Amino acid sequence: MLLIALLALVSGRAQAYSALYAFGDSLTDTGNVFAANGIPLPPYFNGRFSNGPVWIETLAANLGLSATPATAVPGGTNFAFGGAATGSPPAVIGPTSPPTLIQQAGLFLSATGGVADPNALYVVFGGGNDVRGGDITGSAGNIATVISTLAGAGAQNFLVPNLPDIGQTPEAIAGGPALQAGATFLSTTFNTQLAGELANLTATLGVNIIQFDTFAFLNNILANPASFGFTNVNTPCYSGTTGIGGPGTVCADPSQYVFWDGIHPTAATHQLFGDLAFQAVIPLPAAAWLFGSALGLLGWIRRRHA
Repeated sequence: MLLIALLALVSGRAQAYSALYAFGDSLTDTGNVFAANGIPLPPYFNGRFSNGPVWIETLAANLGLSATPATAVPGGTNFAFGGAATGSPPAVIGPTSPPTLIQQAGLFLSATGGVADPNALYVVFGGGNDVRGGDITGSAGNIATVISTLAGAGAQNFLVPNLPDIGQTPEAIAGGPALQAGATFLSTTFNTQLAGELANLTATLGVNIIQFDTFAFLNNILANPASFGFTNVNTPCYSGTTGIGGPGTVCADPSQYVFWDGIHPTAATHQLFGDLAFQAVIPLPAAAWLFGSALGLLGWIRRRHA
């Protein structure tokens, strides 16, 4: 209740967006892959690649908007597909690859007649599957292409998270030190390149690009798990096939785990991410005060309800 009251207090200061549109991969997909092929199966939650709602749904709810899957619900605004790469499909996905982020932007413009609402918020979040595929050549540029394409159609407001440290996922850890180090290197390299691309876009397009440091967000949780109510940071809660579902064991209390499977966060982690992303789109000075206090506050709330 305290968190709800806090968010209600500041929501009046938040910039009013007419809609929330999302482009990304399994971290953001709310059911597009499920509508296409029926995966992931239980114990995954209702077509999400987690055990509950994902971060974009928390962000949408806090903004008073929706993030329904575009391919499953008429008028849906979430174009993210699990397994999506930024541009060329990565080696880890196949044989039928989901639409890339660039293609997702094309699907959106096809649905809207080539026009992007200037009063909406556009979330562009990808690159993780490029890292997992071992090739980030052009990946940050692909994100920039999505933003430029949408901006050319009229979009003005963007939220662009960078990548978490893919080397800290259970999948990377299980692959051994070399794979883990490689994933971390690719994650940090992508983030550096993305920052450069976003700086250039901000200077040349005249649009509002809000960045969110997902890398720091995850590493802060991993360094201080108890502060956020977590007891397990490096093993998956669910032991079955990552991203598919079916047979496998599920931990007794998923809210104590950072990761649901080999690469995807639990609903508890997603909620933290979504709440902080909401604060990122609140104008100063409210955002500065909230961001400085949010980590301790959210951790306190979760400990109280553990």
